[in-house]
Amino acid sequence: MKRFLVAPLVVALAAVTLAVLPGSPAAAALIDARVGALTFRPDAPGTGARRLASASVRQDLYLDRVSGTFVLDAEPVAGTTSYLRVTFGHLDAGRSCQGDLELRTDTTSPSNGFTRSGRTLRLVATERRFGYQDWDCAFAVLDLDTNGDASDGSVRSVLIGELTDVPARPVLAVTGVQLLDARALRLVRGVWTTIEVTVANRGRADAARVVLRGSGRGVQVRPTPVGVVRDDDDTTVQVRVRLTGKRATTLRLTASGGGATASRSVRVARAKAPARPRPGTYRSADGDTTFSVSGGKIRGFRVRTTTRCGGYPDIPTTTYNTYSFRTVGVPRNGIVVAKEKGRLYTARLQLRIAGGKVTQGRFSYAGPAACFAVERFTASRRR
Repeated sequence: MKRFLVAPLVVALAAVTLAVLPGSPAAAALIDARVGALTFRPDAPGTGARRLASASVRQDLYLDRVSGTFVLDAEPVAGTTSYLRVTFGHLDAGRSCQGDLELRTDTTSPSNGFTRSGRTLRLVATERRFGYQDWDCAFAVLDLDTNGDASDGSVRSVLIGELTDVPARPVLAVTGVQLLDARALRLVRGVWTTIEVTVANRGRADAARVVLRGSGRGVQVRPTPVGVVRDDDDTTVQVRVRLTGKRATTLRLTASGGGATASRSVRVARAKAPARPRPGTYRSADGDTTFSVSGGKIRGFRVRTTTRCGGYPDIPTTTYNTYSFRTVGVPRNGIVVAKEKGRLYTARLQLRIAGGKVTQGRFSYAGPAACFAVERFTASRRR
């Protein structure tokens, strides 16, 4: 791409305040975009549809996209058409903008990523290289021809500006709300119930000190620390919720932290309290899961299941192991959501029990050497 050659423009651009400021950091921070309002206007003879009233551009690095908005003084018609040339480039040592990428269209019938509504033209163009170019300036030109020679007197209007960085920021989203793997929230009134909420970060910067809060008529939520949610990752936390009203309601969950906020609304229905768990010994149909119920608590939980350890580049190993879980109480809603955390491992137990049956259960283990185990089960009272 050739340099924009209008000599008076280069001189005038150098005269405006585009000097490098002292004290700039040595290392550039991660950025999502570069934006610029093109406000410096050299002298040019254009009027009406051949004069730029305003122009702004944007380079989205993460999306491999450039865009811009260009407003003319008047709507172009057949007799007042011209060519809009939008150029991204670099400032040289003399503070003139050296063009690198040029996108162009005629103003009456736009093409090549340009559209028009009245006197406003918009640009949206996507290409892989747009995501890694380090442009720091841009200019928009209305020209009577497309030969690229600005010395022939065909230029009618010019706007020039510097691009500034938009630092990368976290983009939070509440992507999942579950109760025992079910998306529908059916709560027993007056009982604190543990649900699982997944918070994702779709941005390119970490979100620190994220906290999950909730609100809604007839429902209470305990604020829950989520911690750091890394860029392009997600975290699942357990949140305590209690239905206080007599009717169905809407629960609004909000995650905030690191300068980002995201919300999600879920419907909450009222459920009847199940039959209290019957004391006795319980076992799964295959005999791999056993425990007892007494005093409203699950005791002596044992499960035999497959454990997988390791992974790429090593060959994973598979063993059959028996795990235990601490004594845990059964709340009035019959839903157990519990965690046991040791120095090197974390185990979780979730189940739903009513009377003498466990209709839904899940045990999981994560430990050293990338070992993990998951067992889903149902169980019935044997004696």
